[in-house]
Amino acid sequence: MLESNKDIRLMLNILIQNLNTFFVNESSLKKLKLSKQITKYKMSEDKDIKIVRNYEIIEMDFKSLLAYKQFKEQAVKDIGMIIEKCQDFTNLIIQNISLENVNLIEFILQKCKHITSLCLGLYDTKLGPERARNIDINLENCQNVACLYLNLADNKLGPEGAKSIGMSLEALQNITSLTINLQNNDLRDEGINKFGLSLEKCQSISYLNINLQSNLIGHEGIINFGMSLLRCLKINSLTLNFDRNGLTQENIINFGAIVQKFQNLKYFNLFCRFTNQSFPLSPLYYYTFFNHIFKTKRLVIFKTKIDI
Repeated sequence: MLESNKDIRLMLNILIQNLNTFFVNESSLKKLKLSKQITKYKMSEDKDIKIVRNYEIIEMDFKSLLAYKQFKEQAVKDIGMIIEKCQDFTNLIIQNISLENVNLIEFILQKCKHITSLCLGLYDTKLGPERARNIDINLENCQNVACLYLNLADNKLGPEGAKSIGMSLEALQNITSLTINLQNNDLRDEGINKFGLSLEKCQSISYLNINLQSNLIGHEGIINFGMSLLRCLKINSLTLNFDRNGLTQENIINFGAIVQKFQNLKYFNLFCRFTNQSFPLSPLYYYTFFNHIFKTKRLVIFKTKIDI
């Protein structure tokens, strides 16, 4: 009798070819995990909208789409309606979003209640705190998202914008993988503190990659943020970019002491350069920092680039 196996994906046609005689239990057959080719579609023109529902991964590049004169706001609304009805659609990628089209993204997100992976390219969109609040409200519709990528670099978010983005993450309790680029948003200590307080409520996250480059983050910000990350108990992979902030050697040493306390961390990657120092980093600094890191008992891979 052919029984299902929960741990092995089977190519059913190959299996049958190698069996002379077999009996199939119908209930077991329904439980089989069959290998399936994932289909991805990159939309180029509005005339392609009607076939979107046949794919599992949809990628839209607004910069390319808007080059077509036929592409109108109604076309994006049509996409939203198709997304809502499509049962196999699980992954959405939207790149090169301009400020003029943010409202269209908000509309689409309202229809994406069933997707599990979301990528939004909002680089240099100049959202500001107010628009960030709208993104927050609409991300709450994506309750099933487990993998989230947000590029929010150069958006003038400020502390309040960071708070709004953080609150949107609080609502997505199924997230296990988060990559977010917050580079050059003038977050300061206040903003990173608010973002961290929200992040620590995302208890399902195991993979975390955050770019905090050029945000005027100081001692208070990095320490409080580290303590918030420490409360994300399931994190096993952590990548942080603290490049070009107002940090000192002592700040990084203290942050290393926090990393030492992570219980499940297996991969840690830290990138940081200092802007307020004119002297070489001392050997004692390196020794103290690495001594903290290597006390993390479960750590398997550790990478760092720390220089002036």
